[in-house]
Amino acid sequence: GTDYDNMRDSIARQRRACFKGERNGRSKLTTEQVADIRKRYRPGHIRLVDLATEFHICVSQVSAIVRGERWREWNEFPEAL
Repeated sequence: GTDYDNMRDSIARQRRACFKGERNGRSKLTTEQVADIRKRYRPGHIRLVDLATEFHICVSQVSAIVRGERWREWNEFPEAL
């Protein structure tokens, strides 16, 4: 088959690697932790730096998570992949 045929076949048989969210071996957070960060962050109540310290990640990563730039919706519903 062609490359296109092989790609479709690998997707259909779920043989294609998925490196999104906590399925990525380098991920430091679980989906539950990300949800907790989003739930707990409220300006004026808890600082980004406090969440970053608690979860052992950098402040810029926490900021990207609460803005929705990292760990988008597909990570919150991994069964939809």
